[in-house]
Amino acid sequence: MLRYLFLATLTNAWLLESFRQAPPPQAIVDARAIRDALRNAGYTSRALGARVLGGTPVAAAAAPTQVLRRTPEGRAPPRDDEVDALIALFALGLSVEKGELSAATYDAVAPLLAEDMTARCMVAPVGALRDTGDDLYILTDWPPEKRLITDEEPCMYLGPDSLALADLASSLAKGKRVADVCAGSGIQGLVATRAGAASIRWVEAEARAAAFCRLNGALNCVEGDVVVDRVNDVADGTYDLILANPPYVATPSSLSYDAFAAGGPDGYAVLCDVVTYASKHLAEDGLLACVFELNGPPETLFAKVALAWASGGAMHARCCVVHDVLTERTSPKAVAERRGGAQSEAWLANYREQNINCVANAVLLLGRTSGGGFDWAEGACGRAWAPPPSNVEARQAVDQALRWVRDV
Repeated sequence: MLRYLFLATLTNAWLLESFRQAPPPQAIVDARAIRDALRNAGYTSRALGARVLGGTPVAAAAAPTQVLRRTPEGRAPPRDDEVDALIALFALGLSVEKGELSAATYDAVAPLLAEDMTARCMVAPVGALRDTGDDLYILTDWPPEKRLITDEEPCMYLGPDSLALADLASSLAKGKRVADVCAGSGIQGLVATRAGAASIRWVEAEARAAAFCRLNGALNCVEGDVVVDRVNDVADGTYDLILANPPYVATPSSLSYDAFAAGGPDGYAVLCDVVTYASKHLAEDGLLACVFELNGPPETLFAKVALAWASGGAMHARCCVVHDVLTERTSPKAVAERRGGAQSEAWLANYREQNINCVANAVLLLGRTSGGGFDWAEGACGRAWAPPPSNVEARQAVDQALRWVRDV
């Protein structure tokens, strides 16, 4: 079982800036030294599960809200060993004394110890997916609501959507030419590589997120191509598997919202760009796997996806969506209250205008076919983005959808 340790921290300007473009050799050496130091010191997903979560499997800690967070000035009682100090520093956002780390560990992780680091960034430990190997170390932002400093807008964070797609990628990528579009931290591409992908390309429009893709690749000894561009402006490449986690939140045009999440008034603007990209770049029998939110009737979604697919020059495909079972929690009113707060009426008005009668977590699978037109189907399960090991039902539903898409 592969365990992923999601290390989130703001790297200092020198380290991150080194990865804004193709990094110099020394930056790659330094990144790998960080990984080796953390691993050798015992800062692992297993340790986080045992010490922070009271023995709860690390996979159950997918949501960042499950990890205790304090201000950078917060101090815990003296820690028992270096592992406790590293967990406090990188997972809990606490201050530690320099002497709590060995000289070797401190020297290796020094590039991560930027001022106000724990106020900007987060760690979300997640455990076993479907393949084997060592921990991955993924640097990424805190979710916006958890950040104590807001001078730089976050461009990504790890949530259950990312983890659900990573879990799926680990079962699909072996031997495949893979593109990870709207890549964020690059986690899907890294998981695909660990699962045996033949090659990986990350496509990310936000330059800072692209730098994290390169840095995370170096940290985990993965080589891949990073393209900094909007997905519908990338002209080259043919892939057997395209993975995508696009901005998908149906956002009122009158309100500002996080750029990495806002998907236009209907939530489908970037998703449709991704489908058009897949139409142009998927190989014969290739597959697009995407996480998103189902906003309203499936028929509306499939009509827009079919149009986007055709606009890329393709005609034939099978498309299936697996979404959460629709309940009161997925109702527009409930979602507007969670997301909008005092502005919930503006969210509700947008939902009414867009004919959105539900907002449900979902996985889209689209396979290129040689004939048969554009066929679609849908299915539902309790939690489409449930983390391992709670995702048995979701895996079964997605596997069934895959068999239908592949017509097997």
